[in-house]
Amino acid sequence: MIEQLIQISEDKKGSPITLYDVTGQCSYTEHILCVGVKNTIQLKAIENAYQTFLKQCRDTAVESDDFLVNPKVSGSSKSGWIILDLDGIVIHVITQDLREFYELDKLFESQSTSVEHF
Repeated sequence: MIEQLIQISEDKKGSPITLYDVTGQCSYTEHILCVGVKNTIQLKAIENAYQTFLKQCRDTAVESDDFLVNPKVSGSSKSGWIILDLDGIVIHVITQDLREFYELDKLFESQSTSVEHF
């Protein structure tokens, strides 16, 4: 699933895209995907693409995973930052200015065992 979420982010021109492996370092997830966007319109487009993908997964799933039925979403596209909690993957889609202001990359790098840039 991570590969598909990264591909969706790339297709919608998210940049930079960084995947942090926080397995064993973080109590609430195994991976954090941080996707930068230029504006709230692009953020909404990526959010919609994720929701479409999750709906397709839900429709074809053999068993119903809770994160597919009710993905946890915090924030809004208007705020410039959304967080999707898909259990083992937490996705931050955030405008570049907020990403730099809150120094998310510095925070996530300090907790990760590996970092991949796309």
